Amino acid sequence: MGRPPGARRTVTWAELTALTGRFGALLREVGTGRGERVALVLPALPETAAAALGALRIGAVIVVMSALWQRDAIAYRLRDCAPTVVFTDRDREPVVRAAVAAAGTGTAVVVLSPTLLDGLTEDAEAVDTGADEPAQISYTSGTTGPAKGIVHAHRRLLGHNEFDVCHDLRPGEVFHGAGDWAWSMMKLLGPWRAGAVQFAYQQGPRFDPVALFAAMADHGVTNLLLNPSVLRRLRQAAPDAGARIPLRPRIACSSSEPLPADLLEWFRDQFGVTLLDYYGCTESYPMVSNRPGQPVKPGSMGTPTPAGRSPCSATTALRCRPAPPARCACGPGPTRSTRWATGGGRRQAPRRSAGSGGTPATWPASTRTATTGTSAAPTTSSSPPATASARTTWRTCLTRTRR
Repeated sequence: MGRPPGARRTVTWAELTALTGRFGALLREVGTGRGERVALVLPALPETAAAALGALRIGAVIVVMSALWQRDAIAYRLRDCAPTVVFTDRDREPVVRAAVAAAGTGTAVVVLSPTLLDGLTEDAEAVDTGADEPAQISYTSGTTGPAKGIVHAHRRLLGHNEFDVCHDLRPGEVFHGAGDWAWSMMKLLGPWRAGAVQFAYQQGPRFDPVALFAAMADHGVTNLLLNPSVLRRLRQAAPDAGARIPLRPRIACSSSEPLPADLLEWFRDQFGVTLLDYYGCTESYPMVSNRPGQPVKPGSMGTPTPAGRSPCSATTALRCRPAPPARCACGPGPTRSTRWATGGGRRQAPRRSAGSGGTPATWPASTRTATTGTSAAPTTSSSPPATASARTTWRTCLTRTRR
């Protein structure tokens, strides 16, 4: 918060745990309780991650929105899920306040500041949620109509095993997932569950793919989740990217859109690894995937992704100490199969319960259910190379940098 361009920030597991507790305490102080929605309109900051984890800790339901959205897009989602509070920063405050006014939800706006969490306890009590209890509402892209809210359960993270079977993430490995957290918090939570370090990078007003890849090389990123749009921009800006940028990934995956054969071959020629394409959707984890050790057929999304199992339940993972949840000696807690399941029909839109802490009687008209789970872990920040458009980077357990 308030760091100059080019600044690097590293956040440890212990620091993230403390921040998470303070955000949980703040949410309770403003009257948010179990089952109520907490919206976030923020860039990729350690505080964004901690606010989301703090909400989950007290049993609230997170709704992550893109910091690039304008008033109408934010207002639509506010009307749909009726959050009690929305977190934002000074840069986005005018747009968020206008969206709250347009939505008419009476949502409280909390603006991040250096003193926001002063005096708050780090030990906000964790709610003992069930594995199938709502944890997050994710919104579809809206390509076939108005965006629909997908309700995900706390066990969602256990269903997202692509970071195990596709990325083969290892403890301490530095990971970067391209794209906004609004489209998937799993690119943040999944690597943390594996004990990996999260590298986040904030661009300026214009996306600069060369600056992003140079920053990843500078900060030792070896495991990537990319998409063809990013790769096309990089190939256009730097056809010889591999010679110019000393990035040497161990694993690189691609998702979000079809991966053409020519782009797969170009990336392999430049960086020495074959992209592993996989396919999923808002309602589920990747159902079809290419995986390490298997032959990759250009143009193919691969074969059905195997289901996985974890000894750490979604509920107990949020109570893990500063060690990564994947290596915690978690106590007993509700758990269940990690198989994904897509939505089973729509529910009424969630409206705020009469008193704080109550579970909503109804869910938003747009929502469909997906019983996929959630858990916690750290991040890091670091700075990108000095270019005009690069603004921020971070890796962890949180590392982060501003340019």
